[in-house]
Amino acid sequence: MHFEQNLTIKESSIRYGVMMIPVIIGGVLNSLPLMLLGMPIFITAITGFCPLYYFMGKKGVEQKKTNISDF
Repeated sequence: MHFEQNLTIKESSIRYGVMMIPVIIGGVLNSLPLMLLGMPIFITAITGFCPLYYFMGKKGVEQKKTNISDF
């Protein structure tokens, strides 16, 4: 399994927002298991790699090639 980035910046940002929901609620309720629910979401957001996308066949983020004439 090759860990190539397959999340866009927008998808990572959304995952950060979604991750905060169980972590904040778990913190208010003093529930460690609920806070730990956010951990896999956090790991995928920070690495830019989602194993589910990999197994579904979603390719990595396209890298833009810059040409010197673009400047």
